[in-house]
Amino acid sequence: MVRRLFVGLVLLALARAAVAQYDPMAEAKKHFEAAETAYKLGQFKDAIKGYEATHRLSKSPLMLYNIAQAHRRQYDLDGDVANLRAARDRYREFLAAVPKTPLRGKVQGFITEIDQQVDGVARKHYEEGETAYRVGKFAKAIAEYEAAYALVPKPALLYNLGQAHRKQYALDGKVEHLRAAREVFQTYLREVPDSPQKPVLEQIMRALEQQQQDFEKKMRAELAVPEPAKLKEARRSYDSQDYGAALTALTEALQGKGNRREHLVTIFRLLGQTAALTGEEAGATEAFKRWLALDPQGELPADADARTLRALAAAKEFWKGRERLRIEHLPPGRVPPATPLAIPVSVPSDPLKMIHHLEFLFRRAAESRFERQVLARGQGAVSLTAAFLRDSRKPYRVEYYVVALDEHGGTVDSLGSEGMPLAFLVTREARPGRWYTKWWVWAIAGTVAAGAATTGAVLGTRSSGYPATDFPSHQVFRLRGR
Repeated sequence: MVRRLFVGLVLLALARAAVAQYDPMAEAKKHFEAAETAYKLGQFKDAIKGYEATHRLSKSPLMLYNIAQAHRRQYDLDGDVANLRAARDRYREFLAAVPKTPLRGKVQGFITEIDQQVDGVARKHYEEGETAYRVGKFAKAIAEYEAAYALVPKPALLYNLGQAHRKQYALDGKVEHLRAAREVFQTYLREVPDSPQKPVLEQIMRALEQQQQDFEKKMRAELAVPEPAKLKEARRSYDSQDYGAALTALTEALQGKGNRREHLVTIFRLLGQTAALTGEEAGATEAFKRWLALDPQGELPADADARTLRALAAAKEFWKGRERLRIEHLPPGRVPPATPLAIPVSVPSDPLKMIHHLEFLFRRAAESRFERQVLARGQGAVSLTAAFLRDSRKPYRVEYYVVALDEHGGTVDSLGSEGMPLAFLVTREARPGRWYTKWWVWAIAGTVAAGAATTGAVLGTRSSGYPATDFPSHQVFRLRGR
């Protein structure tokens, strides 16, 4: 026992001595010297790592300048525009940390030069997108327009991107292109709310929404989840004209946990028919109201029982002038990382109070599991934390969908789905202003009709060394020219 105590005390003393001997500035100097050597040899990736380690240990803002210089030199070697953007970020951080630096004018000149270089790369992506669009290679056009917008986020580029998604949907029938087109046009109108093309784009978006709803209705029919056992039992009882048993089974089916929307549509329709056939026309009308809330186009055969048709007519009369059940949200578009985000989610219309609560499910695109937030009816927004929207130099997508649930957990409405989620981009790039010129020129060629396969309408013109710094031997971080 005494020996173990003695050994423990010795180890503790050694650990304390090691901590006392550790000198972060000496360690920083080693990293700096290695970075300087790598820089002089043209090994700029290694130089970046060394300067970053120096900055992490020394906390000297002057190392931000060196990191930026190394990124610019690396861009000269590999042409990766990510290095230009990283350099620009570090220059800005340097100016923010040392606002009175005598290098301010020089660094601002570097930033201007980088902006011009990034603009040139974006222009090239744009022109390649235009070429691809003209020859019908819409997938490539989408990639090029997205690359241009990621570099220089000008709203006018979004129109072409939306049109390319519409064209690609016409080729491959993938619904994500319909959704992408709507989101892109929505983002454009959010950035340019006074656009002269707003009425046209709103018509196009309504047409896209209808196409998307038709597609998803077809997909739900093809991928239908088997009906709950109680609903099957109710069907059998109804078909055998045992309406009392059918009502009992339908009531139990309605109270079942986790009904899909299509199941609720069937339950309310059968409830209305069964109630009418048993003389409960008021109850039938209430059931039909809920059926039509979920399926506004719902119809019964013209030769149905007269009591059933009267109840249905009363339900239709109720909905005249009323908006059907609907949830909506404000898509966030592009958001900065490491910053809390509120996404407004609302229930603009639910006359029958069918919605009990909402669920917002979300994940970073690379992850498999969705996280969940529950919103009480009337709650105004979902809140995503800064920890979830973690910082990253590279942009990344967050996928999400929203479901509106009844008191038993049945789905009465949704925005997106697990298989076809909505998404927004998390990026350090600042949100653009409202109007731009340069090489983006807004021009609509001819009149665009809602739903028509229009062409792209954003037309554009076709278009030294960066020294590092010394690390003074006395370990005071400063810059000197070369």
